[in-house]
Amino acid sequence: MSDLRALEEGERYRCTACGNLTRFDVVHTKRSRSFYHFTVGGELSVEEDEVLNEEIETISCRWCGSEKIEINVDLAQPDPTG
Repeated sequence: MSDLRALEEGERYRCTACGNLTRFDVVHTKRSRSFYHFTVGGELSVEEDEVLNEEIETISCRWCGSEKIEINVDLAQPDPTG
């Protein structure tokens, strides 16, 4: 795969080997800043999570194992250009 990147709104991955649109293994490294809120009882709630940097390392099809993945515009989303 030549375009290793996170998806933008309205996009989805598609396996060019088998046509899969729904199941992918994505290995990524993410650096983020999070706001941790602990209750008095010690239970953690993450209230904010800001992604500072994310790098996609590999994407492979869960069905056939291929790394021949492309990014397609999701046809279920309305076209913003009309």
